Amino acid sequence: MEKQQVEEWLHTIRANPADWSLREVYADALQEAGDARGEFIALQLRGSDEDRARALFREHGSAWLGPELAKALTRVSFRGGFLDRAALAARSALDAEGWRRACVDPRLATLSRIDRGGGDLGLYTAFVASEAMLGLRDVQVAAPAVLDALLSPGSTRRIEVLRFVGELPSGARLARIAKSPVFDGLAEVGIGVLSTARVADQLRRAVQALRRHGLVRVDRIQLHPSTPNQDGVLGLAGLVELELESLRYGPEDNWIAVDRVDQGLRLTAFGPGCMALPAAVALLGEQVCAARIVAGSLPPGPALVEAVIRDQILAARPDIAWGC
Repeated sequence: MEKQQVEEWLHTIRANPADWSLREVYADALQEAGDARGEFIALQLRGSDEDRARALFREHGSAWLGPELAKALTRVSFRGGFLDRAALAARSALDAEGWRRACVDPRLATLSRIDRGGGDLGLYTAFVASEAMLGLRDVQVAAPAVLDALLSPGSTRRIEVLRFVGELPSGARLARIAKSPVFDGLAEVGIGVLSTARVADQLRRAVQALRRHGLVRVDRIQLHPSTPNQDGVLGLAGLVELELESLRYGPEDNWIAVDRVDQGLRLTAFGPGCMALPAAVALLGEQVCAARIVAGSLPPGPALVEAVIRDQILAARPDIAWGC
């Protein structure tokens, strides 16, 4: 494939970020040209040799992001060989012109999730509103202005996940969300939990508000307490009561979740959230058919912790499928 054709193919990928078959052709062309990016894309598409993929990213990642985005973004992750998730860096990372260029960088086309991070609210809102973000699906709503940017007339976005930093917005804004085609595919909402002692009540009110204002299709809820505790796990029972498909409790690096599967309910824990698994199994009872701790979510060395939790659960419920 000629260099011009390779560039044209890259443009096609960015115009169609959800079509991963295009990335396979692009990876082959780059590998034929001896470009390390081709190997990286192929490895991520296959999900193989993660150590090699990480090594390639450490060596070339900044170049693949470009001079502005390499400074503008933090907590960067690639999926399928392209930029997938990120948060904003502090305003001091770039000058005004650098931020302007970063906000319209075509590499943003494949970004599916963005968080405010340590970024300025005005800059974050500008990124959310940027027409370069063609693949955006998951947004942290750090302020009403962010939601207003998504609701702008003529937007072709298709947002699937909204994560509110605090409680849900007003009923009027929820009604606007329900009526906007931007949110036709909205199925998951994250809510900041203000009191870990009343998680169940807050969950019930939030789901009732969503349904009252027309968002009946939202059946996956994330609860984000600032300080999770065992009492908050009691809120997981709300999945059954409120007929949800998925319910997660805890911050990004420490959570426990319950999901409906064909056989019943499956519990999943990430990081320290695994300590709440036995209590969750006892709370949800015979409906629980499977439980697991996300691989790699615990620091190196605590395999014994996982074994103790597993043995405790299986001693009480030997019928549970562990690790599934």
